[in-house]
Amino acid sequence: AITNTNPMVWSLHWASGTYTWAWLLHVCLKFSATLLLLGWHTRWASFSCWVIWASILSRCWPFAHSFDMQLGYLLFFASLGVPWGMAF
Repeated sequence: AITNTNPMVWSLHWASGTYTWAWLLHVCLKFSATLLLLGWHTRWASFSCWVIWASILSRCWPFAHSFDMQLGYLLFFASLGVPWGMAF
């Protein structure tokens, strides 16, 4: 098992070690990504995607690639107020 020794690193996956908890987090991520793709409540959807995605990256940091980090940055700045739901 991977243990956390740094108090500044957090992950929702460390709240419980069960498969059900991991499944629930991934379902929430898929639901938020679907909302973001459909353009419905994009600010909240991008924030929830960012929180769960950052949690996944914190949980398995040895497998994170630079594009995974870029997706996290994009979701973070989108949750700050990028107008994803605006029509042209």
